[in-house]
Amino acid sequence: MALKTFRGCRHPLWPEMKKSVYITLWKLAAASAFALGIVGVFVPGLPTVPFMILAAWAASKGWPKFEAWLLNHAHYGHHIRSWRDKRAIPKRAKIYATAMMLVSTLLLIAAELNPWALTVILMVMAGTLIWMWRTASS
Repeated sequence: MALKTFRGCRHPLWPEMKKSVYITLWKLAAASAFALGIVGVFVPGLPTVPFMILAAWAASKGWPKFEAWLLNHAHYGHHIRSWRDKRAIPKRAKIYATAMMLVSTLLLIAAELNPWALTVILMVMAGTLIWMWRTASS
């Protein structure tokens, strides 16, 4: 009897094993995004809320308790729910992000980076600012 390929596996436990692997990967993605969000609390310029939103989204795929905890979090829950319900970003956050990008731009110019690298970074920032300010405010 020839061995079956991975996709053609007919083992009776395969669907459960496959589901378990997917859930583990979603949990890993949620934990990683959450960890980056925590780092963002302490590192100026690294956003926290977008990583918390990403963590809640990933947790919704396979970690309902963590998702519920994030949605009910005293500080970040409101932002996550606002994004989910209305795709809205608080105006205060937009102003803060714009100010941080301006400061970052000045620091990058002062650092005398390679002109190509500076151009790419500034284009990404400009695109982010345009997208952010075109998004609804809460």
